[in-house]
Amino acid sequence: MTQIHQLSRDHQVSDSQDTAHKLLIELLTHQFAFPVKWIDTQREFLADDKNIRRFIEIGPAKVLASLAKKSADKIVGEKDLLNSINRDFLFTGDENDFRKITYEYESGSTASHPAINPEPPTPQPVSDAPKKAPDVVKAPVNVTVPAQAPIAQATVADVDLMPTDIILAIVAQKFRKAFDEIPVETSIRSLSAGKSVLQNEIIGDLAAEFGDLPDGSEDWALDALGARLVSTFSGKPGKQMRKLTERLFASKMPGGFSQADALSYLETTWGLDTNRRTAVLCYSVTMEPAARLSDAGLAHAFFDTVVTRYGARAGVPLQMRSAHDASGQSSAVINTVDAAGLEALKKDQNEFLYKQFQILARHLNIDTLSSSETYDETSENTALADIEDWRAELGDEFLAGIQGIFAPLQERRYKSWWNWAREDAARLLNTTTADGVLPEISASQLQTLSNRWSSVLEDMLVHHSTAGASPGVARHLLSHKPAANNSGPVFRYYQQALGPRTVVDDQGQISYTEVPRKEDPSLPITVSYSSLLRSTATPSGPVIHLRKQSPNGWQFDAHLTHMYLDLLSAAESPIGLNFSNKTALVTGAGPGSIGAEIVRGLLAGGAKVIVTTSRAPSAAAKFFREMYKSSGGRGSDLILLPFNAASKKDCEGLVTYIYDKKNGLGLDLDFIVPFAAIPEAGRQLDGLDGRSELAHHFGGDGLYSESKLGLEALFNRFHSESWSTQVSIIGTVIGWTRGTGLMSANNIVAEGIEKLGVLTFSPAEMALNILALLCPPIIALADISPVYADLSGGLQGFKDFKKISAIRKEITTTRRIRKALISERLKHKTVLNGASAEPQDNQTSKKSRVRSNIRQMFPKLSNHAHMTAGLEDLVDIVDLSRTVVITGYSELGPWGSSRTRWEMEKSGQFSQNGLTEMAWIMGLIKHFDGVIKGKPYVGWVDKKTSEPVEEADFRARYEAHIMSHAGIRVIDPTQLDGYDPARKEFLHELVIDDDLPPFEASEHLAKAFKLRHGDKATIAPKPGTNSDTWVVTVKRGATFLVPKSIPSDQFVAGQLPSGWNPATYGIPEDIINQVDPITLYSLCCVCEAMYSSGIEDPYELYQYIHISEFANCLGTGVGSLTAARRMYQERYLEKPVQSDILQESYLNSMAAWTNMLIFGATGPIKTPTGTCATAVESMDVACEAIQSRRVKVALVGGVDDFAEEMSHEFHNMKATSNGKKETARGMLPSEMSRPMASSRAGFMESAGCGVQLVMTAELALEMGLPIYGIVAYTQLAGDGISLSICNKLSASESAIPARQAAEGDS
Repeated sequence: MTQIHQLSRDHQVSDSQDTAHKLLIELLTHQFAFPVKWIDTQREFLADDKNIRRFIEIGPAKVLASLAKKSADKIVGEKDLLNSINRDFLFTGDENDFRKITYEYESGSTASHPAINPEPPTPQPVSDAPKKAPDVVKAPVNVTVPAQAPIAQATVADVDLMPTDIILAIVAQKFRKAFDEIPVETSIRSLSAGKSVLQNEIIGDLAAEFGDLPDGSEDWALDALGARLVSTFSGKPGKQMRKLTERLFASKMPGGFSQADALSYLETTWGLDTNRRTAVLCYSVTMEPAARLSDAGLAHAFFDTVVTRYGARAGVPLQMRSAHDASGQSSAVINTVDAAGLEALKKDQNEFLYKQFQILARHLNIDTLSSSETYDETSENTALADIEDWRAELGDEFLAGIQGIFAPLQERRYKSWWNWAREDAARLLNTTTADGVLPEISASQLQTLSNRWSSVLEDMLVHHSTAGASPGVARHLLSHKPAANNSGPVFRYYQQALGPRTVVDDQGQISYTEVPRKEDPSLPITVSYSSLLRSTATPSGPVIHLRKQSPNGWQFDAHLTHMYLDLLSAAESPIGLNFSNKTALVTGAGPGSIGAEIVRGLLAGGAKVIVTTSRAPSAAAKFFREMYKSSGGRGSDLILLPFNAASKKDCEGLVTYIYDKKNGLGLDLDFIVPFAAIPEAGRQLDGLDGRSELAHHFGGDGLYSESKLGLEALFNRFHSESWSTQVSIIGTVIGWTRGTGLMSANNIVAEGIEKLGVLTFSPAEMALNILALLCPPIIALADISPVYADLSGGLQGFKDFKKISAIRKEITTTRRIRKALISERLKHKTVLNGASAEPQDNQTSKKSRVRSNIRQMFPKLSNHAHMTAGLEDLVDIVDLSRTVVITGYSELGPWGSSRTRWEMEKSGQFSQNGLTEMAWIMGLIKHFDGVIKGKPYVGWVDKKTSEPVEEADFRARYEAHIMSHAGIRVIDPTQLDGYDPARKEFLHELVIDDDLPPFEASEHLAKAFKLRHGDKATIAPKPGTNSDTWVVTVKRGATFLVPKSIPSDQFVAGQLPSGWNPATYGIPEDIINQVDPITLYSLCCVCEAMYSSGIEDPYELYQYIHISEFANCLGTGVGSLTAARRMYQERYLEKPVQSDILQESYLNSMAAWTNMLIFGATGPIKTPTGTCATAVESMDVACEAIQSRRVKVALVGGVDDFAEEMSHEFHNMKATSNGKKETARGMLPSEMSRPMASSRAGFMESAGCGVQLVMTAELALEMGLPIYGIVAYTQLAGDGISLSICNKLSASESAIPARQAAEGDS
């Protein structure tokens, strides 16, 4: 009966187990097939009636606990704070959390174990240091030191080397920690914290060291595992431990410092016996220096540190022996030698060695005197005297001022007027106001568009007039089409006549402005510039006029002046001034100058203009590029060249380059407009020096009247010298021009000088005066005889320049009086109201604090009528479940995020928001919430000093650093594992032609050398030793790979901002150390893309979709470059490399990590690789998956890194810009990437990532997400004609035809 009941119970148990098994399968199936409901689960856990206070996660990584903590802070954070409720979110894999989860009985404490990390004792010698010897000993003396009494030296008994020592060393080395930082009572599984790959790697290394391991060794405490292996342990380090020790000495110890040297030092200095010395060597691999130690002294200090920490862990007192104890002698004899005897011995040795050198030199037929050249002291002294004479005569400023800078390679050229016409039209077409009113378009804008009219522009406007968003604007622009297609561009002057105005306000501040001139000050009617000039006519002519030569000199000519004034009037009329097919050279045209306004007018009229600059072209390029962008007419061309007008060599080089048809521009100049002057204000005749000489090389402004006399002398030579048949001359006497570099300091007295009868001009007005002289009627006159244009505005006849000083004095006196009155009023208020009184203005104008407000720029919604217009026509036509929309995006690149990068592209500088974000990205600041200097503080602190810093100070404090350490720039070796392009390393094979001196190595390493070199190496155990020390001799004929360095031309690249650290974004250190950098780029960008989509918790998606409906389509062009280098190069060089590096080198590893750490989805992972079109392929793959209804959400984008190897190989393909050649062309690093310029010279490599979150429009509307864009269509195609592999794999899409793109500006 008992047996029957037992069988019945067994049957019941079997049924229960079977039921549980089926139930488990059903529940797991249900879990996989239905949404996770993570949000609902969290709400249940956090409900008030559940009263749950501790959440424990069991798994490979701390993921759910972190997510639950964020949700708790969001859902019940404030309630818990009010009710004093504390919730713990713990993870079993975390050592600190595990202590909170488990309970350890006091009887099981580890008191018997020594302290893990005590303060290491300072090494102390046993005996006192010997006294200082006398500085000078005049006679040899033998001094006998009496035997000292033996000093008690604590002897340390030797102990057996235990398996625990080896296990601890191997495990600590894997975790990159010192041996005394690893608790031996902890298991390998606990230390690995769920990283199965690392755990398996450690177990594999221990198996290679000890052979068979007990089952479940990863769960044994380290000391228990060591005790288990005692019975099979040989008492010596095994294969794995010897390999680590050999690598330490090969890669980190000084040359010639072997294991035998280290063992000897440990014995003589620390008194350690065999096994303890071996233990110290084993533990030393866990404290490996960061770089190779330079000498034996540093190696000794390194082992001193290891010994002291070893002694602390072993619980034994260790002290360094003194030199006396180490020698083992009880007495010593010190022999001293006097200095004279030592010098005599050295002299005899040197003489003997020199005689040997002479004998060997004669034997080898070497002339020891041939290397020394004859020294001609007279010639050198004469040259130095000549230089000093030149310097004394002309001065250093003159010699520096005539240095040539002309470099045709640094030419900058701008000629894409057709492109700027389209941009202007597009901007106007997109400025329609919300109520549909046409934007106000100025006459100058219409004239500029007319000057750039083309058939392509007309087609663009015709299309927008019928189908565009602003048909009214398009039709308005079409109405200003030039009357005839062959009509050339013209320069029109639209500005009113301007006059100077100087005001000293009640506060004593001087303000200068320019105001429109009026015929009657009481009326609002302004006057044009040409009308102003005509109104100044007197019997002797207008203030500006043309002169004709007569027997009495150059006299006013009414007819020529009338013709000239008509040309000025034409410049203000629709007729304008045309300069098509003309070529001009303008020297000196900086910002605010007359020359710059002349260049602007010539470009508007369609001329080719060569303009020179004394600055570096890279510094002047932005100004002239903007000038051409705003003014260049049809057929115009702007060429910028560096040039020093004071250099004869530069003048000759410039002329040759302009006219040379083979190696130069091959142009024929129509106009030369020479500007550029050096100010000499206030210089008298007795102050003439090298600067005056240099000024006359330029034309000078200091000796004003002398320069004008030189002009008349030049006119007189026109008819008497041969050059008059080649050159025509139009000479101008320029008047007072306000606002130029030479005259801006005198602006405040311009109004006063006009009251004395002198007319002053703005730079634009003076430029108009000169441009009118370049018209055909004046040119025809100049072909016959020089033309004299008096543009002085009456200044040429002005005599009393001392009145200018009186005007200035009057202004400054008024200023001082009013400032004194203000000061007196403040003192008066202080007497009446007390010392604490502040000025009323200061009370009302408090300084506002600058605050950044960085936010996601969600799309702006249009008005309801605009959004709903035409929707009824789309009913049953658009399938929202197959319409792909972009709901989030992010970027990480040389200029930081997409926000900061756009700021740089748009305006070239950061806003306050951008500055704050970049400072945070680059690790310059961090947010702080705590106590500083005893006071609570919430805000930004400087990361280096931990001092509070106000946002108002960011620009002054950080902007210069940010601009120089972000963007495209010279490669920073600190960011690329020490790669320095100036020292690009290669290996060179050498064959030795003589035997090398023997060296010591371990048996294992010696046999490895023998295996590699064969009969070219001999090995043998070291005689007289029982240790594992062998002697290796490399024989003649052996080959070695010796490193060499060659400068690389590729020293510029797009790098992430210096200081970028994924830890700033919250990525744990263990992940940072494990994965490749492109994985870190992807993780950061994916998180920000989700945030820009308005999704803070990725699991929110699974409330609307199944986990299998999420696709990861992130792509990469070349993959994990850092992991690949470690796998191929560093592994070959036997550097420390993680054992699972192979998985990090896979192309899809970054997508796999993203899915594992953030989403946990089961949808497809597709990793496109399309070289330059990877991101486009990624979008196409995702759209195809969504439109086929296989998925509803996808991550798309591309990520790549910059590395030494790819940089070199792209350079070999001639695909990237050459930094050396670009620098020779005067290009700054930031200018070397210009894909749409005619001067482009290859693409620029860069590191970075771009991510977009795409989904169906139906899902986006259901989740209420922002929609940044709608993907209308995607398709990939090869070009079918290119011979480039990269192009074959790329997408054939372009916004601008290739032929036209090649004509862009440099």
